[in-house]
Amino acid sequence: MLAKQIFLSRAQNKPQQTSKIEFPTLLDLAIEQVALNFDLYSQLPGIPEKIKHQVFPLHQDQIISKAPKTLPVTITYNSIEDENYWKQACETKWKGTHRTINICRHSYSYKIAYMENFLEEYIKSIKSLESQQEKDELQAILKAVNNWVYSLNISQTQCNIDIGFLCQYLPCLQNLTVIYGVKTTGIDQTRKEILGMKLSQAAELGEAISKHCRNLQSLSLPSNLIDDDLLRLLMTGINLDISIIELNLSHNKIGDQGVIRIAKYLMRSEILLKLDLSNNAIGLVGSKNLAYALLFNKSLEHLNLSLNSFNDIAGANFFSKLSQNKSIQHLNLSANQLGSLTAEMLEVYLSDSSCTLQSLNISNNNFSENNDNKDKNIYEKLKTGLTKNTSLIHFDISHSKFKRNNAEKELQDIIVQSRLKQRKIPFVSKEEFEQQQAQNKLKKEKLEKTKTKQVEEVISPQ
Repeated sequence: MLAKQIFLSRAQNKPQQTSKIEFPTLLDLAIEQVALNFDLYSQLPGIPEKIKHQVFPLHQDQIISKAPKTLPVTITYNSIEDENYWKQACETKWKGTHRTINICRHSYSYKIAYMENFLEEYIKSIKSLESQQEKDELQAILKAVNNWVYSLNISQTQCNIDIGFLCQYLPCLQNLTVIYGVKTTGIDQTRKEILGMKLSQAAELGEAISKHCRNLQSLSLPSNLIDDDLLRLLMTGINLDISIIELNLSHNKIGDQGVIRIAKYLMRSEILLKLDLSNNAIGLVGSKNLAYALLFNKSLEHLNLSLNSFNDIAGANFFSKLSQNKSIQHLNLSANQLGSLTAEMLEVYLSDSSCTLQSLNISNNNFSENNDNKDKNIYEKLKTGLTKNTSLIHFDISHSKFKRNNAEKELQDIIVQSRLKQRKIPFVSKEEFEQQQAQNKLKKEKLEKTKTKQVEEVISPQ
């Protein structure tokens, strides 16, 4: 194109409009060539090390900015650190897909976000690991991303992947979520073998946790159909781990025998902060073991036991033991079978000046009684406990079937009033606020009518 412009200018006897900028230098050509073929020249082969260290850092940004954003991670993992490149790579790869990149969940790094999402997507795409070539390819990718993967979500895989094989190449792994099975959409639901965790998988995962997950902080295993037998294999690995601070076993089939193992783990653990056992099959025996374990545990702050089989006796026993625990701050016992006995022990627990609970959810239980006097008695006990309590910030007792009108709202308002009183802020209920608004509106209308009447009297003829 440049030669054509020069030829036409000479033919028409016009001055040449070319400048030095229009002629690319040898360096510019080299930079463009290295960028376009970064997979071949990422380490600048053939150039002496002395010259490489002098020249490459000066033009590294130019090369990386022009490099393709679809290069394999086995090439770019150790060559590119520029966050702008990885941001563009994320946008190029997942633009227009359901996957959204939020760097807040990835240590505020686009490179970490790319590596973690790429590995999750690749694991989901694996259909078989029978051949050595497929294993070697997975191994090469794991070695490439190992220093940038801190969180891994394994779900909806198409084949059985040994978790231990993955974890041994991920020394920085801190958050692990594993859900065995696939979505039911488009899948024959009669194929039960693809749903839930198997004994062999539980054994592999337990071994992986004890041997390879040295920095694991959060372990999440929801919706895996884990029963007491599977939990026994998992706990062999969890008991040997010394770094887990969050454990999620929700939406499984854990019963009283399985909870006994968890209780023993709680008695020994000194760092576990969060435990989620919601939507399982924990009953009276399990609740007693958990309550006993909390007598010795000094670290647990969050405990979720919603959607279990806690009856009224189990709830009363649990709160009687909980009064001796000084670490629990957030407790969820919603959607169980709590009743009047639980309310009595809850009054004692909440009235204790040493109570450390900040959030309590006991919604969707049945605190009502057929006898109106008993129903009123339960309400008064809860009201007394909440009034004396000085630690609660959030309290939920909605859908508890009280016969008394607005009983649930009145109980929840006690906590709000108490917190506002501590900060010397006047409390106004919704009804009082609406009433004040209506009164102010009437006063305003009356004032406007008075002003209008006065104006009419002034301007009217004598």
